[in-house]
Amino acid sequence: MNNLLTGVCNNIEQNIDKILLWKNSFEAVTDNDDVILVAYNPTGPDIKALEKHNIRYQGIRENSNETVNNMRLLPMADFLEDNKEYYNKVLYTDVFDVAFLKDPFTKITDDADIFVAGEGVLHREEPWNTDVMNKCFPSYTQLTKEQEVYCSGVIAGDIQVLSKYLRQMNTECLTSKKGHDIEDQAAMNIVIYKDMLETGAEWRYYGADDANNTDPTRNKIETRHVSGTNYTDVVVSALLDYGEPDGQDAFDTAADTEQQFVFDELGLRGYSSTGTGRLITHVIFHPVQKSLNRLIQIDYTVRVQSLSGGNS
Repeated sequence: MNNLLTGVCNNIEQNIDKILLWKNSFEAVTDNDDVILVAYNPTGPDIKALEKHNIRYQGIRENSNETVNNMRLLPMADFLEDNKEYYNKVLYTDVFDVAFLKDPFTKITDDADIFVAGEGVLHREEPWNTDVMNKCFPSYTQLTKEQEVYCSGVIAGDIQVLSKYLRQMNTECLTSKKGHDIEDQAAMNIVIYKDMLETGAEWRYYGADDANNTDPTRNKIETRHVSGTNYTDVVVSALLDYGEPDGQDAFDTAADTEQQFVFDELGLRGYSSTGTGRLITHVIFHPVQKSLNRLIQIDYTVRVQSLSGGNS
């Protein structure tokens, strides 16, 4: 089966250049995958623009005063359900502000059902997301304030699971106080934190813990930012528990540093499915032996700072 890139938009004729960037940049970095635009209430000129540029599309008609961001969830869920026989993996994105430099499906592997991207900031640290949550879903403000913001503009995974996920987002939107005209991202974050997906899907959070993590309090990635400063700390925590790894000595009594499970270096690498991602940072220290009588908790902090002094 081919993979699929899809998204929903209106005002197509006025934004055809943005749509072409979205489509053409994807096709430039992928091999024979499909692109289908879901056109929301397309006008005659919209359809002519799509056909002129050979953009595959499916038109939908909705009678609503809601924004496309809020109304796109159910039509997209239906579209995915209708195409489940033709595609396995799907990438669902915003259209006007998304372009591709590499094949995104190299990141959408078989070890998870849903892939979402973190924005590297907590809800309480980001005014726009906080405002939407307060105005649309005030009862969840406390639940989400210490959680990372996840972006609803790029979601990927198994086509059937993603269809059900979008329906759950829509269910949350039905409970909104309608205090803001864009509520789908807040609804998505509520779904994630309530773990409401009924399929039992395994999630892959880029920037957060996944379902394979047996101790998320001591194995995690956090971002810490103080308002008014021009830096953010990325804190990577990892635990080597008493019984990890197999085959270690009972006590830390190694006679020299050449014995197994004695180490004096740590580093962070970028993600790679082969485990050979680029080395980001590296430290060397006095040798330490991992043995059954000790656990080792590692907290590795990397500070990302703007040289210009700006806070954006």
